[in-house]
Amino acid sequence: GVGPDSALDETARELVFDGQRVPLTPLEFNFLKCLDEQAGKAVSRAVLLREVWGYDFRGETNVVNMVVASLRQKLGAYGDLVQTIRGVGYRLPEDWQDLLV
Repeated sequence: GVGPDSALDETARELVFDGQRVPLTPLEFNFLKCLDEQAGKAVSRAVLLREVWGYDFRGETNVVNMVVASLRQKLGAYGDLVQTIRGVGYRLPEDWQDLLV
């Protein structure tokens, strides 16, 4: 599941850093994977809603905020790696996985 340079274990759907495995909900994992695939680039809320929740998602947009808050909490000291791009969406730094020590 985890490649040599990957903090995302796709098989276990976990985040691996600081020598620990952090279980992620399906939404958290898919959200993080979507940002990872576009690392270094801002991903709009509309794209996140489409890619993570599906085309037919009709819920409130605060679901994105809830997943971001949950991920930041699970990342602990690294929570600021999930960057808010005001008026656009969210971004992970291009080298975010290297920053997880």
